[in-house]
Amino acid sequence: MEENTALLELIAEQSRKLGIEFYPDEIAGKAALVAEFPEDNEELPEDCTVTEEHLSDDSLELCILITVFSGLDREQTENVTRMTGRLNRFMRLGCFSAIEGALFLNYTFVLDEEQPAINTLASFFTSLDALCGSAADARQQLLPLVKGELTCEQLEEQGIYTDN
Repeated sequence: MEENTALLELIAEQSRKLGIEFYPDEIAGKAALVAEFPEDNEELPEDCTVTEEHLSDDSLELCILITVFSGLDREQTENVTRMTGRLNRFMRLGCFSAIEGALFLNYTFVLDEEQPAINTLASFFTSLDALCGSAADARQQLLPLVKGELTCEQLEEQGIYTDN
């Protein structure tokens, strides 16, 4: 099992090779990686944060948190929260949740020392790809609701889902 931040460093290194720029950060006293999506594209999520939590000497959990929206007011948060159940019904990876003016897509998986680094990276990037697609789908579908162009009822009539 990689010690401390070695796995995060490996993920950042491999991500750069794929054209994804993660920068190191610290969140709640823990090492993290953060990648920001282009701000000029309102249909993309805002950012992606990766953290690891050591569960024991030989296992850890790798957490991926994608910020779909932030800075939502109370009404926007209530409307988005109302839609998360519909989105989550279709998810095989992760779960949407609205907390304190933001909508997140969260996914965590547990790794142990038996899993080779190449398998860990493959699992991570496969999961990241699916999650980013789901987050972008959700943002695109919820954007008219957040902007006040559609009501929850209208969005429900249109049908709302994401598939990963």
